[in-house]
Amino acid sequence: MIAAQAGGWEFSRMSPLLWLSSKVHEMIGRPAHAPKKLGWAEWTRMIHPDDRQDFIHAHDALLAGKAERLTLETRICHGNGGHVRLAFHGGVLERCADGIPEVIGGIVVDHGDPVALNRALARTETALQNLRDGIAFADPAGRLSYMNPAFRTMFGIGDSDDMSAIHWSQLYDQEVSAHIDTDIMPQLAEHRSWRGDLRGRRRDDGQSVVQEVTLSQDDDGTLICTARDITERLREQAERAQMRHQLVQLNRSEVMHILTAGVVHDLGNILGVIQHLSSLVEEEDTGQVNDIAAAISRSAQEAAALVQKRLSICNASVERDLFDLKEPVQRAVDVVRESLPATLELVLRLPERPMEAMVNDTEIVQVALNLLINASEAVDPEDGSITILLEDELVDHARDLDVGTLRAGVRYARLTAIDNGSGVSPAIRSRLFEPYVTTKSETGTGLGMFVVSEIAKSYGGGVAIAAGPDGRGARLDVYIALD
Repeated sequence: MIAAQAGGWEFSRMSPLLWLSSKVHEMIGRPAHAPKKLGWAEWTRMIHPDDRQDFIHAHDALLAGKAERLTLETRICHGNGGHVRLAFHGGVLERCADGIPEVIGGIVVDHGDPVALNRALARTETALQNLRDGIAFADPAGRLSYMNPAFRTMFGIGDSDDMSAIHWSQLYDQEVSAHIDTDIMPQLAEHRSWRGDLRGRRRDDGQSVVQEVTLSQDDDGTLICTARDITERLREQAERAQMRHQLVQLNRSEVMHILTAGVVHDLGNILGVIQHLSSLVEEEDTGQVNDIAAAISRSAQEAAALVQKRLSICNASVERDLFDLKEPVQRAVDVVRESLPATLELVLRLPERPMEAMVNDTEIVQVALNLLINASEAVDPEDGSITILLEDELVDHARDLDVGTLRAGVRYARLTAIDNGSGVSPAIRSRLFEPYVTTKSETGTGLGMFVVSEIAKSYGGGVAIAAGPDGRGARLDVYIALD
């Protein structure tokens, strides 16, 4: 008789359904046309009562990150009314950005078929060999007993190196090893698992490697380590933080320019009143009072002249030239794209023809950067989507925006940012373009959208905000007059 092949199983945190392959359905006597996915409650009822809690516990521990693998023999109700003994083997298939297991799964083998079991174990070994994450086992004495190629590469361990001669502590500096011994191992003994970041040391060139590490321990004392190199991720985060810092400084400079102009204008009005009142005193009185009033008037005139000089500086227009708006928008997208996770989708759609306008290109870059960074912080890094559009629009009738008014008969450039994030609440929307209003509590400055709106208004345009497609996320349209 031909030996049976192994089946497969998979469970996602996002779905309450358990997927079983056709082979597993065959093993448990379910018809071929039966749904491949079972509700979790339906599945657990099929498990023999004496095995049910062990299976649920092992499943939950794997999904919670408290275990790195699942190996369990379980009796499952067969379609003929009896039970079939199946061996379940599995592990974590996908993780979220923070390292929490997202999808778990593995293989199912009929316990009565040793050939299929050996074949399934060989497949598991192949999967471990091809994983991008490093996997290693250490015996109770701390000596490495297994490592996959990704682990060897991460720590610079050659294929010819004898792993059994390496103690896990040799992969870390003395200070880190002491931290693992005194702080992490007790937690591992108590909770059976530990997750965190550690800085290892490559054995070939001595370079440090920052890892996201998950540790667990079997009943026999075997230490199981899963390590992911996050050096590149940390570099991207540092670049992103630096870019955000530079944009904040630019926004603050712009806000100070705007606010200073307002303060100087108001102060000039007050000095004008003082000068007028002193002139009235001069008309009514003589002598010493007249001299004092004259001195007040002269001081007010000097102060007003100084204010007017400062006001002329504040109101001085930034240097503008004829630019194709596609160029600064493209530059902003190129800067941000380098710092985004690979799992986040960023789409840029530019017109084929040039879209020229008299602008300061740095201001257009500043507007695009603010839109991009706001959108990237609003979406989920794992399945986020951001679309940037640059289009022109001829307005046929005047209409009011959230900031500014579009004039009839004028052609505008419309820079649009659409995301599938959490959206903008009505309470925030009404104040979004005020200075120092932010939705990001500790990290936000509340200047980005204020600066965007002020720049748009300086070009005879404005800003509109709405919900994204299907009511999810947000859409921001920035208008700049082309005519």
